Amino acid sequence: MKETKVLIFLFFILLLVYPATSSGFDVKGSQPSQPNGVFSTFSTGNSGKGVVSLGFEFEQSLDPSYFRISATSSYAFTDYVELSITSPYMLKKYDNGFEDIHFSLKHKFMDEGLYTPSLAYLLSGSPDVEFKRDSLGGRVGGGLILTKKIGPFKTHTNLFFFEPADSKLKAEYDVLLGVDFPATHSVNVLTELVTTKSHFSSNIDHIEGRLGYRYRPVNFFYTTLGVGYEFKQRSPEFRFFLSLTFIYPKKEDERPRIFEYVK
Repeated sequence: MKETKVLIFLFFILLLVYPATSSGFDVKGSQPSQPNGVFSTFSTGNSGKGVVSLGFEFEQSLDPSYFRISATSSYAFTDYVELSITSPYMLKKYDNGFEDIHFSLKHKFMDEGLYTPSLAYLLSGSPDVEFKRDSLGGRVGGGLILTKKIGPFKTHTNLFFFEPADSKLKAEYDVLLGVDFPATHSVNVLTELVTTKSHFSSNIDHIEGRLGYRYRPVNFFYTTLGVGYEFKQRSPEFRFFLSLTFIYPKKEDERPRIFEYVK
């Protein structure tokens, strides 16, 4: 717990040292609700029927510098179907404003087998809202999600495609690879690789690696802290993440109690 407080403190120091002083824009898009994902990579699972999730992510990007706050809420209709909404707000010097709100529906249609992954599809879209400063004018898309447990590791692969409403923009293709490793009962180490051909390019223009961890101090609250580095264009060169996620009703502790062993 002390380590988490220290890392959060250092994160906010970084926000003061590197203020948002220049423009920059990338598409945030639909985001997973923790713990059912790795930063931006979705898993096929959800927190269970009837569970509501509310998360806030604070993101600082360097070179170009900007600060973004994203709210993601989700509701699981069943153990296989989940609806989520992501609403980002960008803070840049002389240019603040909401980005497009993204709605997504995730449906897991195949459970994991001994040698096969679990499979889900994602349908996502954002409406055309004229007052939004950083807007694509709406887009629709989705794709396939694969999750497979390999030893203690949970691996996730996302293959997404998005078509913009604006004919001047190009289609976006995303490949996300995420690994979730349970280091302790309440701490998971997270790694992620994001490859994107964006709406603004005809070739792959974004390759970013991310590393961090997720900490669960209590059964209804998750803290996720991470850093990303852009390998291709160095734009943004570094990115720092801090997210806070609340779920209701709370998830029961899965560790067996001593009396459960005694008949």
